[in-house]
Amino acid sequence: MAPAVLPAGSSGSSPATRLQAEQGPSSHKNELYHPGPTHLGRFRLDAETCSDAVVQHPEAFGLSGAPVLSRPGEGVEVFDVSEAQLLGCQDLAFVPWRFGHALICVAASCDSEDLVRQVVLPAFFEALQVDMAAEELHQMQPVYRLAHWKEMRADFVVAGFESGGSSSLVHYLHRVPDIYIMPFELSDWARDFTLPPAAAPSCDDEPSYWPAFMSFAFWPAAETVERFNQQVLRCGTPPRRIGVWDSRYATHDIARRKIQALLADKDSARVLLCFRDPVRYVVSHFNRLSPESPGGSSLLAVVQGTDVDPDPFGLRLWKGNYTLLARKLAAAVGWERLILQPFDLLTDADEMSALLRGLGSVHSLGQLGQLPHRNRGESKRVDPCAPSVEDRSALAQLEKLYFPEFQRLRRFTGGRWHHWHMKRCPNSVKTFFLWRKHNFEIQISVVLYKKPLFAKSSWYEQD
Repeated sequence: MAPAVLPAGSSGSSPATRLQAEQGPSSHKNELYHPGPTHLGRFRLDAETCSDAVVQHPEAFGLSGAPVLSRPGEGVEVFDVSEAQLLGCQDLAFVPWRFGHALICVAASCDSEDLVRQVVLPAFFEALQVDMAAEELHQMQPVYRLAHWKEMRADFVVAGFESGGSSSLVHYLHRVPDIYIMPFELSDWARDFTLPPAAAPSCDDEPSYWPAFMSFAFWPAAETVERFNQQVLRCGTPPRRIGVWDSRYATHDIARRKIQALLADKDSARVLLCFRDPVRYVVSHFNRLSPESPGGSSLLAVVQGTDVDPDPFGLRLWKGNYTLLARKLAAAVGWERLILQPFDLLTDADEMSALLRGLGSVHSLGQLGQLPHRNRGESKRVDPCAPSVEDRSALAQLEKLYFPEFQRLRRFTGGRWHHWHMKRCPNSVKTFFLWRKHNFEIQISVVLYKKPLFAKSSWYEQD
């Protein structure tokens, strides 16, 4: 939206004057006081003072109008435009607000919902020469104050991967005395801001997904940031490292961009990606699906692409291309902030100690006990240690498909990680030799032809 400039000399018919005429001569004397999250001091808030500020600071409307919601098909460029307006507004010591799907920059002396509705928005639409009836402005929803993600006092993000052991790892980290995982309630997911917020959760609640970055909204409400930071003060003392968790973040462009915004100006902040063997990821995720659901009828059909789960959060083979997703996240936050952690190695005390140090914890393992196994599936429709003939064919094709990824993961982890293979199956000598035959064929194909036998998919990443 082009910068809007309020026409000069319009004070005689200003929104404040019209408001006074509608509500009576004394309405502008009903002073409101609000501290505001992005500026210091207490301001005298009334319609006349707000109207004067609107006229005196037309540059605020030049930082207004950007979208605050993502729409299907839009890229991160829209997010960048929105962030530039929000930060520009704050740099001028003004306050960013959301009205409907857009951002509006508000002078500090207008920083209340009533004044935004009754003074600022009418002036903004008047400057754009857009007719908006008072009733339309009154009914416009939502209208609330915005903040930037970096204002949240978070120290690390567990951003992936799905079916990669992140649930088990987060519940383990929850036991560490100097780490606190922010609960779901402080994400304000699907929150109706016309209603008062729920009571703050207990500091002892079990950790849960914090899906704030999965919202269509680019920016959190200032109230959400305030409640988040209050929870940090309540539950983060003595000093604890504060983490948020949703294993879907790594796979979504806007979520990665929000992580970048959250970690801005926080040199010690980290992003943790926990992964399991890609083949095990596919099998584990498939076993949780109902045979009647899309993407759940046959593992072989899934691998061959004839049965596809339409749910964007469901089973997707490209989600097992961890190095591709890690590189995208590193492009947003930097390799120095990224921790790529093999889940299978966390049973080793030295590996877990190194991870805790990487997250900024000074705690030793002590009596924390073994790593819990969360979300252990009941279904064994596909058992890698005892596959059916059809499943053996599917597993062999998965091996070929992911072979380049195995090599990249080993490099990315400095040789610490090794591909899961059948010799780990108890009493499965026959199956082990069958898989060794497949692996030998794959290795020969890579040596001779420099590529896997399986056809490359659109998400396949070359070195």
